Amino acid sequence: MFCSQNISAQKSVYDSTEIIYPGNIPLNEIYPKTVRNFIKDYPDVHDEIWALTSKGYVASFSSLSKTYQLFFGKKGVLRLTVISYDEEKYFPEDIKRLIAIGYPGSDIQNIVEVSDRTQRLYGITIANHQSYRLIEYSQNETKVIDEYTRQL
Repeated sequence: MFCSQNISAQKSVYDSTEIIYPGNIPLNEIYPKTVRNFIKDYPDVHDEIWALTSKGYVASFSSLSKTYQLFFGKKGVLRLTVISYDEEKYFPEDIKRLIAIGYPGSDIQNIVEVSDRTQRLYGITIANHQSYRLIEYSQNETKVIDEYTRQL
């Protein structure tokens, strides 16, 4: 069964990872399997930025109004993918349908997708004329994490 706490815990571990080399690391200084895995999964990306962390490597890039952060372990295994959707036309269709049906009159403000190749979790911010809601969605289940009422 999917456990959103597990994937959230993994993300928090990687979020708290100490960045050792924040700039763009030359590819020849990155563990070779890491680069091979990246090129295999993202062959059309050539403008990524690499950072060295205490837990491995992070590759960051933007494509089609999405911002990607790929967290690799020290031996090149992809551990976590974080995708931020920047434009409505690129939001996943199933998420747009879910919000339209479950929260009529609300608009999606942004979506963040976190996955570890076996599990996927979405953090969704929606708004209407009365409030903002932060929603977690995984395995066809939604949970309102927080809600903020607009001051009129």
